[in-house]
Amino acid sequence: MLRSSRRGAVLVLALLLGLVVSVVAVAALLLSSQLATATSTSRDQAEALRLAEGASELVRNKLLEDFQRAGLTRSEWLRRLLLPPGDPQSRYSANRDRPQLQAFLLVSAERVAGQPGTYYADPGAIYLDSPAPAVVVARLFAVSSSTTQDLEVRATAYLRAASQTVARSLQGRSAETFDFALLAREPNCQFCHLQLQGNVGALLHFRPGFEHVAADKSAHADAGFDENSGTLASGPSSLWGDGDREGILEDSGSTSSENALASQIRGDIYANQLVTNDKTDLDFATGRASRLNGVTLEADRPGQQARINLRYPGPAFYLLRGRDVDQNGRSDDFPPFDSEALRREASGSVRGQVQAVPFGSLYSSRFIDRLGPVVSGQAVLLGEAPSAANHYCETASAPLLIEGDLFVEGDVVLRGCVSGQGQIYAGRNLYIAGNVVYQHPPGSFGNYTASSDPDAAARADIAAGRDSLLLAANGSIVLGDYTDQEADSSQRLYRERAGERHIRSRFHLDTGQKADIQLVENRVEELVRTAGGQHFTLAGEAVGESQIRPLEAYEALIRPVFWNHAQGKLQPWLSDGDYRALLGQAVPGGVGSVSSWRIDASTYQLQPASGPPDSLLNLVRSGDPAKIDLCRRFFENNLRFTNADASAASRAQAVIAQLQSAQAGWNEAAKSFLDTAGGYDRQRWMLDLINFQSGAADPYAVVRPVQIERVDALLYSARRIAGHVGATNLTVNGGLVAPEVAITAPGAGWLASEVADPEIKARIQAKAGEENPLSGTSYNRTAFNYDYRLRNQGASLRYVLRLATAESIRFAGGGSITRKVCRNAQCN
Repeated sequence: MLRSSRRGAVLVLALLLGLVVSVVAVAALLLSSQLATATSTSRDQAEALRLAEGASELVRNKLLEDFQRAGLTRSEWLRRLLLPPGDPQSRYSANRDRPQLQAFLLVSAERVAGQPGTYYADPGAIYLDSPAPAVVVARLFAVSSSTTQDLEVRATAYLRAASQTVARSLQGRSAETFDFALLAREPNCQFCHLQLQGNVGALLHFRPGFEHVAADKSAHADAGFDENSGTLASGPSSLWGDGDREGILEDSGSTSSENALASQIRGDIYANQLVTNDKTDLDFATGRASRLNGVTLEADRPGQQARINLRYPGPAFYLLRGRDVDQNGRSDDFPPFDSEALRREASGSVRGQVQAVPFGSLYSSRFIDRLGPVVSGQAVLLGEAPSAANHYCETASAPLLIEGDLFVEGDVVLRGCVSGQGQIYAGRNLYIAGNVVYQHPPGSFGNYTASSDPDAAARADIAAGRDSLLLAANGSIVLGDYTDQEADSSQRLYRERAGERHIRSRFHLDTGQKADIQLVENRVEELVRTAGGQHFTLAGEAVGESQIRPLEAYEALIRPVFWNHAQGKLQPWLSDGDYRALLGQAVPGGVGSVSSWRIDASTYQLQPASGPPDSLLNLVRSGDPAKIDLCRRFFENNLRFTNADASAASRAQAVIAQLQSAQAGWNEAAKSFLDTAGGYDRQRWMLDLINFQSGAADPYAVVRPVQIERVDALLYSARRIAGHVGATNLTVNGGLVAPEVAITAPGAGWLASEVADPEIKARIQAKAGEENPLSGTSYNRTAFNYDYRLRNQGASLRYVLRLATAESIRFAGGGSITRKVCRNAQCN
């Protein structure tokens, strides 16, 4: 009985074990099946992505093939590509004898982009050969239905239960051909005393004209304008700007004539974001205008009229499509260039007087004759200085020879004559430490202002292989002198710090202002901070709070510095004295010029012996003899050029009396002009003082650090372009593209309008009437001239990394076309 019970128990146990084993086996089989299915799906997704990538590349190559065959400008080729297939000018019709190419030249209707499943069979689908059972379909879409500047290629591969879509623009990473002489977020201070040849683009407010509230509605507010809705509270604004410096008369109803300070734009204007109410005589039916806030508008060629669009939807700003890194809801993120791609692919070189300064090392003035394509550190590139002796570079024997792409991971310092066709990318800042002039310039003096058909002239220069230079920086581009320290680290006199003061004020980099910085080894990288307190790199990579260092903004962002880990602080790799030595010294504007400097007496502060710091204006009007004497010593020091300069004391006293009496206008004893109506709020007391060296053969020919007068290059910065030029004019031949652009270079005309002394006035007017032999432009004004080769396939920035436009977009499962294209922070 007991033995039978034991046998039964063993049998039951065996049966239970068998059941467990069976369950485990079944479970294992199911798990294996699921894993196999998952692995199969993963393989299908990877294979579908590969097929979609290949299809996207194929379509773009076919489009490039047709573009090269067509021999048209990019804009004209795009226009013809968008024509109906039956139009004899369309690219589809032009390829009837090439049906295999013709199939790639149909642009899908805009409605297909919104409902691709519904319009699956709509004309424009490109069916590509693919291995069974995969199906690959591609389509072309215009970025905008009007004035298209780019195309988007969407290729989808279907493979069993997986599908993958790749959406890439035709332009891609490799060719940003800008169509602007000036493109910025908000170019507020760029339209006084300026002649501009080429198109102008502004992403926020435009406001050309002089800055006072009765003119261009300062950056603080626009009268009656709702930025959220883009509407005016009480009809069109009646406020004019005064690009001709006569806006106050226009406000009162008077008609002013053009004068030496008149600004002029020869080209079309594009303003974006529905946030401008600048006054204009725009004819909405034709899109034509002759004035905008007091600035005169003309076409850039005879027989045409300038066009203006103050509600521009933005397809010309195609580089800005993509991720909204700063999360402000606007398409105004200027992308960086692709550093990793440059490290892999750059193949250029620069020959001449050059030096590489490794990270963590100091400039030593030990030059070699060549740098290769990638410099791990800083670079100093010095060409022969342009002068009358070398016919302003045409006969230079030692220019910088720049060929291909050059990537410098840190800062670049550049000056002198240049030759060749190349691009220089600075991982941080780029300093223009003197004139940069082509040896074999295109057009006339490096620009196309004299040409009746600048595009045709540009194509001829492309064929002739004329010099071409494109300069890009992931940090700032600084023109001229930014320094503020002497060799012993003491502060320079105020009169010598015009560049530093200008950069601080225009870019909100006052003393004590901090910037959010990430240290990459000992390299300094500026970060983007969102309103929500998050931090990102320019490329959109999130940065954790533990990686962020708040550092003095001017020191970290403008100076050529690295992080000294041993000392735990920023250290200049190039001292202020060494930089000024590279600049050299000269009389700005040459013989006959008059140098001056400006100070805002209502905001500039001094520290008295007792009490808090206060403005010059308040101190001189305080009635306190000690405070007044403090101001007198400040002006005397800044007005003295030699120890024996007896005029400095009397001039300083005259300036004090001018401020105390509020006597606006010209003071011959002080050689100064006081304007109490300047600035945004009409309350600022601005002083302009002429440099005067008594006892000298020519008392007005005061030697200063070299002023930049000509730059031959496209300047692209993902951050800011800054500079200050005094007593002479500036010409930029190429273009300026950056979120923030602030270059003060008024030329000679503005001072002549203020001076009352007949002798000085005649001297300034004579200089203003001359032509600068270096640039072929009037000393009266600054000039920004577009390089028309940029839009005629002669040159392009090949490594600008547009954000989130060339990334693959993945989809899970499904057999129908789905759509998820992210653009300007919105995913549809």
